[in-house]
Amino acid sequence: MRWAGAAAAAVMFISCTSSSPVAGSSPRASSQPPASPAVAASPSPDPSPSPQPSPISLVFPSPKPLPVGTPVSRQVLAPAKVLPIARLCQYRLTYTADGNFTPTFCRGGAINVLAWRAYVQIGPNVMSLSRSATLLQVEKAMCRDGKYLHATRPELIYAYQISAAYYGWKFGNVPIAYLDQPYDPNHLLC
Repeated sequence: MRWAGAAAAAVMFISCTSSSPVAGSSPRASSQPPASPAVAASPSPDPSPSPQPSPISLVFPSPKPLPVGTPVSRQVLAPAKVLPIARLCQYRLTYTADGNFTPTFCRGGAINVLAWRAYVQIGPNVMSLSRSATLLQVEKAMCRDGKYLHATRPELIYAYQISAAYYGWKFGNVPIAYLDQPYDPNHLLC
């Protein structure tokens, strides 16, 4: 059976690469039009996508869209001392199984003031910095929140993200990179 498949593939390859038309070995009925050699003997799959979904396709659920929330007037949120760069909103919080609060943001990147107030209890050092804070200052503040307030890694990340939106920091994920390093009790940041 395996040799027959290999032989058929070899015949198809030869017939596809030759410049002469493929001769048929059996007569055809006159009522049926002859099949095109390229279609009948094509060993490669059609390059166009199949209209049916693949039975083994992996589909990951897309994240839920952020809630619209109720707009909140622009104001200074304690412990900050300046107005936020981002807009503010209010939307009910959901407490997750690991003790975090969601959503931290509403649509359009507006900061959920209820999430801000919840994370101030966990990350006040990072959330009380200024717009001109340096990367080292942010890392030191996050380290103090973790060391003295026992904030977990996810809590530190949420406090950083909401603070970055509030102050307009553009550090990316750099300040949280040190969280992936092994624990060092003599860490210079703390």
